[in-house]
Amino acid sequence: TTKAQKGTFWGLPIIRGVVTFIESLTTGMNTLTESAKLAGEDIEEEPTKFEKWLSEKLGKSVESVVIGIAVILAVALSVGLFFMLPLGISSLVFGKAASVAGVWKSLTEGLVRLIIFIGYLLLCSRIKDVKRTFMYHGAEHKTIACYEAEEELTPENAARHSRLHPRCGTSFLLLVMIITILVYACLGWNESWLLRLGSRLIMLPIIAGLSYELLKFLAKHDNLLVRALRWPGLQLQRLTTSEPDDS
Repeated sequence: TTKAQKGTFWGLPIIRGVVTFIESLTTGMNTLTESAKLAGEDIEEEPTKFEKWLSEKLGKSVESVVIGIAVILAVALSVGLFFMLPLGISSLVFGKAASVAGVWKSLTEGLVRLIIFIGYLLLCSRIKDVKRTFMYHGAEHKTIACYEAEEELTPENAARHSRLHPRCGTSFLLLVMIITILVYACLGWNESWLLRLGSRLIMLPIIAGLSYELLKFLAKHDNLLVRALRWPGLQLQRLTTSEPDDS
């Protein structure tokens, strides 16, 4: 269940997108944590002295400490890769150019972020275990399409459907990237590096809300313009989904 119920404050347009975004992150992290625990049961590895020390100081199990460190590193990597690095590259390209170039700085930053994002997906798609995960992703889309077509949920019926789906999270992330470029270009370019980074992080939930509304709109309608706007996200799903086997 979600808090973004129709007729409630959390279910209002844009706000529901922010709520869904946060809930998806929470669910994803909890699922990854459980997966890590299950994987850890098969790996008998002696914890390091640092992990034991943290466990004693925090009063938590070594397992919880290790997972916590992994989450912190993952968040730090995400902020560094998708925010700090694009900001840094854009600053290097333009240097101390006149403020009139602020829009171009923001657009360059957005383009770098988009290139990093696509490159990241390309690299992930080449990892053996991730390839199998992407087959599950394709199976998920086919199953949803089968259900929405009101067909009996069997592997044979699901297999006939496309592995690409208009409401996929991959399409959502691409919309976030594109809307981010437009919003940050409108915000301009503050000469303070910390203020630039802070403003971008603060605006992220609002951008997620706008992207969510656009994703829902594009999924509900079907005309030439809508299909053109949906097309980039569907093509990007070719990286994050694979044709599943019967199993």
